[in-house]
Amino acid sequence: MNTETETIKQQIQRHMVNPIHLLRTDLIVVAETCTSISFNTLTKKLNIMNAMVNKEYFGKKFKVMPQENRIVMNYNNQYSPKQHTHSHLLVKIPKHLKWQDVLDTMDKCWKHLDDRKYKKFKIYFRKTSGKVDNVIYATRQLKDNYKDDEFGWL
Repeated sequence: MNTETETIKQQIQRHMVNPIHLLRTDLIVVAETCTSISFNTLTKKLNIMNAMVNKEYFGKKFKVMPQENRIVMNYNNQYSPKQHTHSHLLVKIPKHLKWQDVLDTMDKCWKHLDDRKYKKFKIYFRKTSGKVDNVIYATRQLKDNYKDDEFGWL
Protein backbone atom coordinates (compact mmCIF):
# COMPACT_ATOMS: atom_id res chain seq x y z
CA MET A 1 0.00 0.00 0.00
CA ASN A 2 1.22 3.52 -0.77
CA THR A 3 2.29 5.08 2.55
CA GLU A 4 1.10 8.50 1.36
CA THR A 5 -2.51 7.29 1.09
CA GLU A 6 -2.55 5.15 4.24
CA THR A 7 -4.90 6.12 7.01
CA ILE A 8 -3.52 6.59 10.51
CA LYS A 9 -5.11 3.27 11.48
CA GLN A 10 -3.33 1.48 8.60
CA GLN A 11 -0.02 3.11 9.53
CA ILE A 12 -0.40 1.93 13.13
CA GLN A 13 -1.22 -1.60 11.99
CA ARG A 14 1.76 -1.67 9.61
CA HIS A 15 4.14 -0.52 12.34
CA MET A 16 2.78 -3.01 14.87
CA VAL A 17 3.51 -6.03 12.68
CA ASN A 18 7.07 -4.83 12.09
CA PRO A 19 9.33 -7.48 13.72
CA ILE A 20 11.55 -4.76 15.21
CA HIS A 21 8.87 -4.12 17.88
CA LEU A 22 8.97 -7.77 19.06
CA LEU A 23 5.22 -7.83 19.79
CA ARG A 24 3.69 -11.30 20.20
CA THR A 25 1.21 -10.74 17.39
CA ASP A 26 0.45 -14.48 17.39
CA LEU A 27 -1.37 -14.09 20.73
CA ILE A 28 -4.86 -12.70 21.13
CA VAL A 29 -5.00 -11.29 24.66
CA VAL A 30 -8.15 -9.67 26.05
CA ALA A 31 -8.42 -7.94 29.44
CA GLU A 32 -12.10 -8.27 30.28
CA THR A 33 -13.91 -6.35 33.02
CA CYS A 34 -17.52 -7.70 32.82
CA THR A 35 -18.67 -4.20 33.72
CA SER A 36 -18.96 -0.73 32.24
CA ILE A 37 -16.09 1.51 33.26
CA SER A 38 -14.60 4.51 31.50
CA PHE A 39 -11.68 4.03 29.14
CA ASN A 40 -9.70 6.34 31.42
CA THR A 41 -10.26 4.02 34.40
CA LEU A 42 -9.52 0.95 32.28
CA THR A 43 -6.27 2.48 31.02
CA LYS A 44 -5.18 3.32 34.59
CA LYS A 45 -5.89 -0.25 35.71
CA LEU A 46 -3.99 -1.66 32.72
CA ASN A 47 -1.04 0.58 33.56
CA ILE A 48 -1.05 -0.70 37.16
CA MET A 49 -1.31 -4.30 35.96
CA ASN A 50 1.65 -3.77 33.62
CA ALA A 51 3.72 -2.39 36.50
CA MET A 52 2.68 -5.27 38.78
CA VAL A 53 3.67 -7.88 36.18
CA ASN A 54 7.03 -6.23 35.50
CA LYS A 55 7.72 -5.91 39.22
CA GLU A 56 6.92 -9.60 39.66
CA TYR A 57 9.58 -10.57 37.10
CA PHE A 58 12.21 -7.85 37.49
CA GLY A 59 11.67 -6.28 40.91
CA LYS A 60 11.76 -2.53 41.32
CA LYS A 61 14.64 -2.24 38.84
CA PHE A 62 12.14 -2.57 35.95
CA LYS A 63 11.46 1.18 36.27
CA VAL A 64 14.96 2.00 35.04
CA MET A 65 15.21 -0.86 32.53
CA PRO A 66 15.00 -0.10 28.82
CA GLN A 67 11.58 -0.97 27.39
CA GLU A 68 13.08 -3.62 25.12
CA ASN A 69 14.12 -5.64 28.21
CA ARG A 70 10.78 -5.64 30.02
CA ILE A 71 7.19 -6.68 29.36
CA VAL A 72 5.42 -4.04 27.28
CA MET A 73 1.74 -3.95 26.35
CA ASN A 74 -0.14 -2.12 23.64
CA TYR A 75 -3.77 -1.56 24.59
CA ASN A 76 -6.78 -1.12 22.32
CA ASN A 77 -9.75 -0.26 24.54
CA GLN A 78 -13.19 -1.25 23.31
CA TYR A 79 -16.74 -1.27 24.51
CA SER A 80 -19.35 -3.80 23.54
CA PRO A 81 -22.73 -4.32 25.20
CA LYS A 82 -22.12 -8.07 25.58
CA GLN A 83 -18.55 -7.97 26.97
CA HIS A 84 -18.71 -4.48 28.45
CA THR A 85 -15.51 -2.46 28.65
CA HIS A 86 -12.46 -4.50 27.68
CA SER A 87 -9.09 -4.10 26.03
CA HIS A 88 -7.28 -6.06 23.34
CA LEU A 89 -3.61 -6.27 24.25
CA LEU A 90 -0.58 -6.91 22.09
CA VAL A 91 2.24 -7.93 24.40
CA LYS A 92 6.03 -7.86 24.04
CA ILE A 93 7.53 -10.59 26.19
CA PRO A 94 11.32 -10.88 26.54
CA LYS A 95 12.63 -14.10 24.99
CA HIS A 96 13.95 -15.51 28.28
CA LEU A 97 10.42 -15.57 29.78
CA LYS A 98 7.75 -18.17 29.02
CA TRP A 99 4.71 -16.47 27.48
CA GLN A 100 2.27 -18.80 29.27
CA ASP A 101 3.75 -17.86 32.67
CA VAL A 102 3.62 -14.14 31.84
CA LEU A 103 -0.04 -14.36 30.79
CA ASP A 104 -0.91 -16.31 33.95
CA THR A 105 0.79 -13.57 36.00
CA MET A 106 -1.16 -10.94 34.06
CA ASP A 107 -4.40 -12.75 34.91
CA LYS A 108 -3.50 -12.92 38.62
CA CYS A 109 -2.61 -9.21 38.73
CA TRP A 110 -5.69 -8.23 36.69
CA LYS A 111 -8.01 -10.09 39.08
CA HIS A 112 -6.33 -8.32 42.00
CA LEU A 113 -7.37 -4.96 40.50
CA ASP A 114 -11.08 -5.87 40.49
CA ASP A 115 -12.74 -3.81 43.27
CA ARG A 116 -15.80 -6.05 43.52
CA LYS A 117 -16.38 -8.72 46.16
CA TYR A 118 -16.81 -11.42 43.51
CA LYS A 119 -13.91 -10.93 41.12
CA LYS A 120 -14.84 -11.02 37.43
CA PHE A 121 -11.81 -9.42 35.78
CA LYS A 122 -10.20 -12.01 33.51
CA ILE A 123 -7.37 -12.21 31.00
CA TYR A 124 -8.33 -14.38 28.05
CA PHE A 125 -5.74 -15.49 25.55
CA ARG A 126 -5.26 -17.85 22.68
CA LYS A 127 -2.56 -18.47 20.13
CA THR A 128 -3.26 -17.75 16.47
CA SER A 129 -1.51 -18.77 13.29
CA GLY A 130 -1.76 -15.46 11.44
CA LYS A 131 0.43 -12.62 12.71
CA VAL A 132 -1.25 -9.83 10.74
CA ASP A 133 -4.79 -11.02 11.48
CA ASN A 134 -4.36 -10.52 15.21
CA VAL A 135 -3.14 -6.93 14.83
CA ILE A 136 -6.07 -6.14 12.54
CA TYR A 137 -8.47 -7.77 15.03
CA ALA A 138 -7.01 -5.91 18.04
CA THR A 139 -7.07 -2.54 16.28
CA ARG A 140 -10.30 -2.96 14.31
CA GLN A 141 -12.15 -0.21 16.16
CA LEU A 142 -9.39 2.38 15.83
CA LYS A 143 -10.34 5.51 13.99
CA ASP A 144 -8.13 8.09 12.38
CA ASN A 145 -8.91 10.42 15.28
CA TYR A 146 -8.60 8.06 18.26
CA LYS A 147 -8.40 9.46 21.78
CA ASP A 148 -5.42 8.86 24.07
CA ASP A 149 -7.39 6.60 26.39
CA GLU A 150 -8.49 4.31 23.54
CA PHE A 151 -5.08 3.22 22.24
CA GLY A 152 -1.54 3.37 23.55
CA TRP A 153 1.52 1.74 25.10
CA LEU A 154 2.14 0.68 28.68
